[in-house]
Amino acid sequence: MGHDATNLPTYADLPIKPGAPAGSAWGLFGDDDQLGCLNLLTAERVLAAAKLVRKGAVFPLNLRIDEPNPPLFGRGSVKHTLIDLGGGVAHDDYLDNFYP
Repeated sequence: MGHDATNLPTYADLPIKPGAPAGSAWGLFGDDDQLGCLNLLTAERVLAAAKLVRKGAVFPLNLRIDEPNPPLFGRGSVKHTLIDLGGGVAHDDYLDNFYP
């Protein structure tokens, strides 16, 4: 990690990668990159951000699993299946049709 943020292209100058959505930064950190802008995190940047904290207030940015309702972009609803294991001793579950 720890790429130089000063050498990044502007949004208008993002390179066009064949097969990538328009306006995406896919491939900006290399074809095998899995982190995207997380590559910009350094210990120094995290420390500087932590120094900006003034109070310990937090607020979630997540939605419930069944939100938005109705699902966006023609997707189906999430299906949550609960599986009984060991005659009621334990349970397992899985999500189908879940788009994070």
